[in-house]
Amino acid sequence: MQVCVFSDSVWLLNNIENVIALQVQDLQKLDGQVRDQLNLAIQSAEKLIAGKMSKQQYLDHESNVKAKRDDICRKMDALLDGI
Repeated sequence: MQVCVFSDSVWLLNNIENVIALQVQDLQKLDGQVRDQLNLAIQSAEKLIAGKMSKQQYLDHESNVKAKRDDICRKMDALLDGI
């Protein structure tokens, strides 16, 4: 009976490891998306400074970028809570 319990434990640990590995991959993808959103924010700020974008366009764009970034961060927090 102890061998069966041990093999069940090993099986369970392997499954947990696989689930965590998938969650880490998802976190890495989301982290890349956050970086992309930050780059978009930087680019729009540079356009504003260079005079290629109006202040209102910048504010609208920044609002959209921030909303997307916040949504991604919420997804990351949810994944971290599950690990």
